[in-house]
Amino acid sequence: MCINLNVSQYYSYIQAGKWWYSISGEIKAKIEEARIKEIHHIVKNNLQIISSLISLQREKLKDTECVKALKEIQGRITSIALVHEELYRSPDLVTLDFSTYLERMIKYLLDFYRPEKNINLKLNVEKIFIGIDTAIPLGIILNELIHNSVDYAFPNKSEGEISVNLCEAENYNQYLKKFWGFRADSKCQNEKHFQYVLIIKDNGMGLPKEIDFKSTNSLGLQIVNLLVEQIEGCIEIETNKGTKFSIWFSDLRAYPKSH
Repeated sequence: MCINLNVSQYYSYIQAGKWWYSISGEIKAKIEEARIKEIHHIVKNNLQIISSLISLQREKLKDTECVKALKEIQGRITSIALVHEELYRSPDLVTLDFSTYLERMIKYLLDFYRPEKNINLKLNVEKIFIGIDTAIPLGIILNELIHNSVDYAFPNKSEGEISVNLCEAENYNQYLKKFWGFRADSKCQNEKHFQYVLIIKDNGMGLPKEIDFKSTNSLGLQIVNLLVEQIEGCIEIETNKGTKFSIWFSDLRAYPKSH
């Protein structure tokens, strides 16, 4: 069989093929987007189910240390679940608005760990977007440090203040001067180029001076140090008029791990 096809007809068929290929690509992209959203939704729901099961188990226990340990695990699980919830809502499904996450997470933690205490919360956060590999470790770090403040900074009083700052690293000195009335040089600031700094400060009794927070028996601080190392960040602590942790970090999507 012989098929007669002139050049103009041949070109029109090619163009039609490109058009159908484009439509097919759009459909594939929509399917992939729906699949990723569903994964984030399922992960979040499964983590919430696990947290609920732990809560039920807590109610059956009488050992206060066991109850406390399970509650701490719940806080860590929730910090991960909220990351997936924010990613589910994210337009690109890859990065999340970490400032929004911080606000939701901190309010949850204060209600969860010590609802009976009247703790004043000061939030000064810049809008930044980071990926899941950075957000999950930071969420767990946040859980550990807020829990540490709530539990140990105000042991004998029901009132206190916790302030959280999140800013681009280049604005660090400006934030210190604006919100705390002083400037300070940071070893982490000079160590390498970081994109952001997260500062968590309380006006409580402060950590004992003899404690080396990088070599401690505290599980919470061990987790913090391990996760700061995981995101290739840098952490500093000050214990003047309370405790202040400064975590310097970059989004791992922008600065992939060297190893």
